[in-house]
Amino acid sequence: MDCSAKYHQSSNTYVDKEIEESFQRISHEIKVNLEKLKKRNEQNDRKLNNPHNRIITQRFIEAVYFLLENHIVDGKYKIAESLDITEEELEDVLNFRDPLGVDMVGALCTVYNISPFWIFNGQGVMHNIYE
Repeated sequence: MDCSAKYHQSSNTYVDKEIEESFQRISHEIKVNLEKLKKRNEQNDRKLNNPHNRIITQRFIEAVYFLLENHIVDGKYKIAESLDITEEELEDVLNFRDPLGVDMVGALCTVYNISPFWIFNGQGVMHNIYE
């Protein structure tokens, strides 16, 4: 066997080992990320299935549709923009696919004069149109 054949074989072995190490590293990263995603989904499910959170989310949804139906806001994209989220993220909340964040409630209340007391407790008026 000449020297070039030895070099080629050892080179392939090195490349194979490097590929195997990369594959193992990527496989480990995928497994870790899947575990994180599973944990996040379980947390979201608990939040979404919590009766108190569902009621608050329902009031949030009612407020969003109030703003739209009364032409206070031109569209969901405007509401999403003011909440600093994408329209898709807003749709996920409106369809109970993602939990409602306190920051979203705060922004909705601040920007559109929605009563946080009404959102969290269901008491008082939702919105004072005349303010």
